[in-house]
Amino acid sequence: MPAAGEPTKAEQNPTRLEVTPPDSVHHLNTAWKLGEVLQKGRIDITPLAKGTGPTF
Repeated sequence: MPAAGEPTKAEQNPTRLEVTPPDSVHHLNTAWKLGEVLQKGRIDITPLAKGTGPTF
């Protein structure tokens, strides 16, 4: 969903994802293959656990 005042379509698709683990100053980069991101580029997730998930 777009943020307030944001267009309903992203201007461009991101090409990478930067992840900074909790309590860390270093980040990890990986390719982004899931299309456009709204909310001004913000993605919130909860902790993940090993298991079976979608393949990309």
